[in-house]
Amino acid sequence: MIKHCYMGVDPGPSTGIVLLFIHDDGHWEWMVFQVDYNAVFWLIQELYARFCPRVVVIEKFITTNRAGTTGKDADKTRRIAEHAYQLACAINRVPATAVRLNKAADVKPWASDHRLKKTAFPMGEKFKDARDAARHAMYGACYYGKERDPLA
Repeated sequence: MIKHCYMGVDPGPSTGIVLLFIHDDGHWEWMVFQVDYNAVFWLIQELYARFCPRVVVIEKFITTNRAGTTGKDADKTRRIAEHAYQLACAINRVPATAVRLNKAADVKPWASDHRLKKTAFPMGEKFKDARDAARHAMYGACYYGKERDPLA
């Protein structure tokens, strides 16, 4: 039986979205999506409505002087992140869904490939955006949801 649901979102022109289900027996189960801009708004809304995650962690978009942080793709990324954040704040659940914006630099050192492997994350390195979303979901489950660290 599913005890809790967590969600991670890595916004961008190719967006990774992951639901992490933690069962009563401690088993971790993943539902993984990597979608383009045309599908992402609908998918986020549907997943929120259907699963009402306990915690949603969205990768925070940081504007810098580096390539990819300005222009059309950057605007799309910001729109997706804002959409995911605003809708998550409106999820109808008790207690309310915790919504967090985390920098990749804060999440990735902890949410290692080794931790993903330990939880039987089903997607390989080719699915970079989905893997990054999984890192955010895993981080949210352990840090905000107080779930057991998979390496513990």
